[in-house]
Amino acid sequence: DGYLLTGFQGFDGLVDNFGGVTVDIPFAMSDQASAAYFSAGVQRLLGLEALAFARNRHLTGGDFTRSFHQGVIMQAAHAAVHAGDMLQLPALIQTLFDWTWTDMSIEEVFTLGAMAYLVDPATVDNIVLEGRVTTRSGASVVILDEANTAAVFADLADGSLDDE
Repeated sequence: DGYLLTGFQGFDGLVDNFGGVTVDIPFAMSDQASAAYFSAGVQRLLGLEALAFARNRHLTGGDFTRSFHQGVIMQAAHAAVHAGDMLQLPALIQTLFDWTWTDMSIEEVFTLGAMAYLVDPATVDNIVLEGRVTTRSGASVVILDEANTAAVFADLADGSLDDE
């Protein structure tokens, strides 16, 4: 019921201050527009590298694959926090406050942070809603599939995604 918002510079700062994230890059990338130059495989990415991976849309699936990769970065950060010591939580929260804006109270952010230790990352799915991309006034616009979107949000009503 709140947000944490950052920009490119904040994303870079967050990931660098976090010590990087370990991700499994699914295929080789060479994209000048996003500066995403990676071989496939497990790699530790620092801020600008993670940003390049998360921004690359010049690949099969375009914006949808890019959105999936953004989820991969968030899952990697969650896994790293989960594997760490809960005593690190105050420092992690300070890093969040240094690089983001939020409408949440400090208590709400601490609760969210504590959940990263309590929720097994293996139980968290990374899904991207289905849809199509169109161009309007020169901008790329994602149009979500209404039936798929409604089904996913209905499935989330109980707080989790079912595999069915």
